[in-house]
Amino acid sequence: MVTPPTPDELWELTGGWREGPFIVGVPVAELVFWRFVRNDPPLTDDFAAEFELRDRFPREDHFTYRGFSAWTGERIARDTARDVLNPILEKKGEITPFSHIARFRVSPDDGHACGWIGPEREHWGIWGPAQDLADPSRVEDVFSILERREYDD
Repeated sequence: MVTPPTPDELWELTGGWREGPFIVGVPVAELVFWRFVRNDPPLTDDFAAEFELRDRFPREDHFTYRGFSAWTGERIARDTARDVLNPILEKKGEITPFSHIARFRVSPDDGHACGWIGPEREHWGIWGPAQDLADPSRVEDVFSILERREYDD
């Protein structure tokens, strides 16, 4: 069985943020990711691809626009939601900023694709049907962004 590359190995393979090629594929084994969400339990919209939720940013590539962001670590997902995205959303008048982190699995059997999109090593793109990825059988844990779990320790 082939072992999928770690995020650090992919970082090295691609040469860092947007300097090398994107490597996207269906994993050979289940992988665990974290996604910031607005609902507990998460709704299908919490796992919707960016193109289903908003217009494409002027310089955004179609590759990342067709998926959604996820993180390989609990801490960076929580901190990004709480300290980076929520202040931006609140400044724009967004009524419902991200309130929770969902830990979920991507499965090779269902044809889900994933790939590192950076710029952080832990930032990945996920491609798959939202209703499938939001399914309670795939979501392993949901907790407040104000909480700290021990997954990264």
